[in-house]
Amino acid sequence: MAVAFLLTQYGPALTQQNPLFTYIALISPGLFIGMFIAGLIALRPDRNELVRNVSEAARNGKSTLIINLRKSQCANTISGLLQQKSDNVVQSIK
Repeated sequence: MAVAFLLTQYGPALTQQNPLFTYIALISPGLFIGMFIAGLIALRPDRNELVRNVSEAARNGKSTLIINLRKSQCANTISGLLQQKSDNVVQSIK
């Protein structure tokens, strides 16, 4: 939007005379590129096992516990505690 604003204010005569089309022409590709990058970030391979296990538990009527750790907390310690009560503990990297 900033580039479109600059073009409509200080750019060539074509962009100054058609500000609506300038905004549409520059915002649309930016929106699609942003959504594409967000999709790539969301498709992290380390999350596949986690999503699969949560879906499987939901289908079987079981519950799922998801824990987000702080940087100071140790994942191995918590994983060890959870493995005492469950046979399926999955870790995902940040």
